[in-house]
Amino acid sequence: MKRLVAYTHQTSVIKYLRTRLLVVLSVLIALLLLLSVASVLLVVRQANLGQKQAALDNNLDDILNTMLDQATDLRGYISTNDPALLASFSHDRAAYLASLRYLHTQVSTTQFRATSATLAQVEARAEVWYTHYALVEIHAMQSRKFTEARSDQMTLLGRSLITTFRATHARLRQALTQDLGDLQQRISVTDAIVFVLSLVLSASAMVLFRRTFTRFARRLHTQLETLKDTTNQLAEGERAARMPPLSYEELNAVGQTFNRMAQFLEEQQQALEEQSTLAQQANQSKSAFLASMSHELRTPLNGIIGFSQLLHDEVVGPLSEEQKEYLGDVLASGKHLLALINELLDLAKVEAGKMTFSPEVVDLEQLTGEGCDSLRPLASHKGIHVKIQVDPTLSKLKLDPAKFKQVLYNYLSNAIKNTPEEGRVTVRVRLQDEETFVLEVEDTARKNQGTGLGLALTRRIVEAQGGSVGVRSTPGQGSIFFAILPRVMVKSEEGEYDHNFIQVK
Repeated sequence: MKRLVAYTHQTSVIKYLRTRLLVVLSVLIALLLLLSVASVLLVVRQANLGQKQAALDNNLDDILNTMLDQATDLRGYISTNDPALLASFSHDRAAYLASLRYLHTQVSTTQFRATSATLAQVEARAEVWYTHYALVEIHAMQSRKFTEARSDQMTLLGRSLITTFRATHARLRQALTQDLGDLQQRISVTDAIVFVLSLVLSASAMVLFRRTFTRFARRLHTQLETLKDTTNQLAEGERAARMPPLSYEELNAVGQTFNRMAQFLEEQQQALEEQSTLAQQANQSKSAFLASMSHELRTPLNGIIGFSQLLHDEVVGPLSEEQKEYLGDVLASGKHLLALINELLDLAKVEAGKMTFSPEVVDLEQLTGEGCDSLRPLASHKGIHVKIQVDPTLSKLKLDPAKFKQVLYNYLSNAIKNTPEEGRVTVRVRLQDEETFVLEVEDTARKNQGTGLGLALTRRIVEAQGGSVGVRSTPGQGSIFFAILPRVMVKSEEGEYDHNFIQVK
């Protein structure tokens, strides 16, 4: 039902919203600042925790490594009595104590109670090894009691104490992991609290927002419905539909713009109807012209070509070389003109969506050779060598042979025409991927870019089959015209195929 409401008093939507958005925006900004600060603090805290975890892991590795280095140096000293190894032992001992002191400073807080307790055990195990084994062995060596220092009993004692140290160190790593996990859990709880708080504040802001704009939305709804109804009327074909005056200034401006647009569309529709009538008449004239040209031009032209061929072949009598040359020119010109007419008609068929394709199983190498043979006389006349390269894996394909030959003929004739004498033209057919293959025609020293109906028709024929065309040129060296075509591989000669015609829609 058409709703036309006239409003006499007009107010600005922007001013109305500006006065009511102030409170809502203030709440949202405060919420944003709060969440931003909380997020930054949480991110920093999380980053610090990650850095501290990495540092503590490295410190634990240092404690274990320096302890093992002490044991290794001590065993070497006992075996060789080399003072350098004793000096290395002292250096490793100092590094171990430094790592131990650093870890004490890092886990001295209440957050690392389990780690501190286990660290004391590790320190005690290391001290037992140092006091009851390392110092005893060093004293024995310095007293030249080599047999006592190198006894199996002392060796087993050292290994046992190191094994005990390793086990205690493993428990230390577990305790550190537990303490860090508890700390991470506390951070996660803080994250959850901040998230819940943000939800509560967001919900409060939404409630305030809804209450603020409820009245505004009710007033706006009626005018928007008026805009909608009038727009629908125009969309349904009521050209006379126009927007009444509205109370909000901005909406009223939209309504007046709509009225101008509706008036313009009405005028354009009338003009389009007139142009459509003219276009239909022009298309009918084009169709009539093509039909007339097909009959009126091709019939006499075929006669000219046929009789010229008879004369040229000396069926009616012998000819001089000059006469045969002239008749050859007439015959070539007639065939060229017929080819142009056929290409023009084919191009019109493609544009009208009426070109048909008749796919069949073909020998691609043989088909390519046949297509090239038709132009070898022209190439030989200019001394141009035509080379054919066909991928043996593409020996059997299912395609329209006539359309393939037409594409090949257009590319090859264009290449021969624009290649200078004694040049070279290469025809390649190669595999592109599992679904397509490529036909390429490469020439040398091209004098000018290929043009004409042939290349335009080639593009339409290839694209009508779902393919694409292109060209790559190098100044002074030549060009490669190529067509990428879909392929249907033939598995065996006894296979069955669908030979239905394919019509381009």
